[in-house]
Amino acid sequence: MADEVSTAVSSAVSTASDAKWYAGFDTETQNYIATRGLTDKDPSAAFLEAAKAHREAQAYIGVPKEQLLKLPKADAPPEEWDDVYAKLGYSKNADDYKLEGLKRGDGTDVDDSFKDFVRAQGPSSPKRP
Repeated sequence: MADEVSTAVSSAVSTASDAKWYAGFDTETQNYIATRGLTDKDPSAAFLEAAKAHREAQAYIGVPKEQLLKLPKADAPPEEWDDVYAKLGYSKNADDYKLEGLKRGDGTDVDDSFKDFVRAQGPSSPKRP
């Protein structure tokens, strides 16, 4: 009886050690691991390589996903573009455009009539593709 138990345990250990470390992952992840050449590495080395690749990718992306601005398609309704412009600081209210301290090229102050003209352009300025 002891020999049978020992044989069963040895068989189970052997079968478990023959299984690939990524065998329990979903198919898409297994394909990614294979494409990246990580299937022949031990799990620690594979994780380290994947972590390094992830950090490098983040450096190229530059910002977290929630800070990215997705542009609507060119034929999108105006409401979708209004959301984009609002995120960029565009306002439909001319009074939201603060122009205090605005100077001409020679350093002189800009008169109020010019500031009013510039403010009036703000709400009509975004051009959609």
